[in-house]
Amino acid sequence: MSYTTILGNKKSWQWLNVIKPDQKDHQTLSKKFQFTADDLDDAFKSTLRSKIVNRGKYIFFVALVPFYDQKTNKVNVSEIDIFMGDDFLITISNGKIEALKTIFAKYQAVKFYSSIKQVDELFFKIIDTILENIYPLIDTINDTLEKIKQHIFAGNNARATSHNILITRRNITDMRKALRGYGALLNNLTRYAQTSNYAFSPDLKKFEELAEDAQEIWAVLESHKEMVEALKDSNESLISHNLNAVMKTLTIFSVILLPAGVVAGIFGMNAENIPVIGKPLDFWILLGIICSVSLFLLFIFWRKRWLR
Repeated sequence: MSYTTILGNKKSWQWLNVIKPDQKDHQTLSKKFQFTADDLDDAFKSTLRSKIVNRGKYIFFVALVPFYDQKTNKVNVSEIDIFMGDDFLITISNGKIEALKTIFAKYQAVKFYSSIKQVDELFFKIIDTILENIYPLIDTINDTLEKIKQHIFAGNNARATSHNILITRRNITDMRKALRGYGALLNNLTRYAQTSNYAFSPDLKKFEELAEDAQEIWAVLESHKEMVEALKDSNESLISHNLNAVMKTLTIFSVILLPAGVVAGIFGMNAENIPVIGKPLDFWILLGIICSVSLFLLFIFWRKRWLR
């Protein structure tokens, strides 16, 4: 485990950033801040479920944060647990949330936190940075969807396109799972701020704006979900069309060659007095019969426009 503390202006508040906590940290936080056992247990294990709880003396906030792994081309999800009290903010994570690392490093380097007078302002900046970092991920998925669409209508490798669609569909699903309910959580935070026992900054509109941003992201993900489903259906239709074209070609060849099999079977029977057999030019006569029937079938296919 590693943790770092940032003190606010005139030590009016403190931010404790805990990375990969252990049992010792569990005991320390329980003793120093008197958090409930249930909240600490949820913070020290991965629940993969967003929630917000108002305990009167503090607010416990759990959020899931999606991030993109370029090596695996996969969206992964990390959990951040936040305890926010009157004069403290505690963040607990596995250290993989870039937004949290970025804002913490910025505050350490330039003392940007001196402008923050209350803890909820710091909480706002953390969540705002997390949401801002989600937009590039959405843009990446949008670019991927556009490339898939171009590949489908260009008639490129359908199997590779199907694989890309499945990966993108999984990424969108994981993002929706992580961000489901963000807007409701932030709206609840605004409601808790109005009835809390400790002071929030007067400007609560910023939390409403965060909720609107979260709802906007969710709306974009809903659009992406519909788009990837439409692309999946289009690609499957294209694969089915190509398969039908192949089956049509094979069927035509099978029907055209069918007379050859029938004639060969009839005139190849071990029977006496078979017409044509044994006469001069019998081979060419049989070949002519086969070709005539095949050409007749081709003519029928052409008239019915089955060859197009």
